[in-house]
Amino acid sequence: MWTEIRTAYRDSWMVALTYPLLFALPVAAEFAQHVVEQGIGMYASLEAMEAAGDNGWRMGFGVVKVLSLFMLVYWVSRALAALHGAALRVLGDRHSARLFAGVVVWSLVTGMLQLFGGHLISPYLTSRAALIVGALFVIALIVCDIYLSAWKIGASLGNARLSFTRSFSVMHGNFWWSLGYFILMFLPLMALHYAFAVLAVGKGPIVLWALLALDALTVGYLGIVLVATSYAIARRGAARKGEALLP
Repeated sequence: MWTEIRTAYRDSWMVALTYPLLFALPVAAEFAQHVVEQGIGMYASLEAMEAAGDNGWRMGFGVVKVLSLFMLVYWVSRALAALHGAALRVLGDRHSARLFAGVVVWSLVTGMLQLFGGHLISPYLTSRAALIVGALFVIALIVCDIYLSAWKIGASLGNARLSFTRSFSVMHGNFWWSLGYFILMFLPLMALHYAFAVLAVGKGPIVLWALLALDALTVGYLGIVLVATSYAIARRGAARKGEALLP
């Protein structure tokens, strides 16, 4: 597993350096959200940060950021395949874009439920019950995303064989390795992301914007790392079942 971790981090750096626009996309989205957050006083104090969590402007720019991360799956998957020697256009083509449209729909629906689902169910449940439902939904989504890794990556590369349903059978038997790998890849950068936000609270303008800029760069790299993680998971699952990621 450590070899796959080192490879994914190395490949993520290669993608960021070789295709800087892919790196800049989530960086710009994250930094734009930080501009809004600073404008509404979110970093004045921990209390202000908590109070601004559901601010409409902040949530709106959060949606833009989520959309940018969704689209990274398509382009970064193709960039990773190209780095590994595949002869395909990183920008994309009509066939793979049509396949990936299903991934976009799935990601939008589940992403919107993550962002706004709590507001939808809160009038009907106690706070504790709503928290439990939210936690169960996140767990279920992580499980589904692991099983759907082959579909998402395959669609990005134009492989119609790796369909939504086929992805579950391809990934069967690889779940626990994939979950551990995902956690090890995700947690360090995510912890750094939250650390920058907390450290920025109450700081003067120079330190504040320096921390927020570092956070935006972290999120940009994290976006690529997450795709590299899915790519590695899908590649391992496909190889173990004798399937090819590329069409």
